[in-house]
Amino acid sequence: MEATDAAMRMVPKKEPKERDAQSQTDQTSGENAGQEIASLAYALWEQQGCPQGSADQDWSRAEELLSRHNVRTASVQGSAEQNWSEAEDQLRRQKIRTASVGG
Repeated sequence: MEATDAAMRMVPKKEPKERDAQSQTDQTSGENAGQEIASLAYALWEQQGCPQGSADQDWSRAEELLSRHNVRTASVQGSAEQNWSEAEDQLRRQKIRTASVGG
């Protein structure tokens, strides 16, 4: 498991994107996913000592790891967006109450 964690750290992190940047085409997203998988598969291959004939296994393992990582990231992001929305609603209600009392 430590080797897998080390391989994940070797994959370059993506820079945060603006919401408008998320409107990329499916082709571009697919290319980016392929590049991430390739980078991680290569890191896994190197960690194993560069064995011959492990390309398919390394690629499958990289896909699996990135898939799990993306599911966790989406879950955390969804929770954060919901919490932010709830905080904004609470602030709005508080401002309305304050305006009602003062006005």
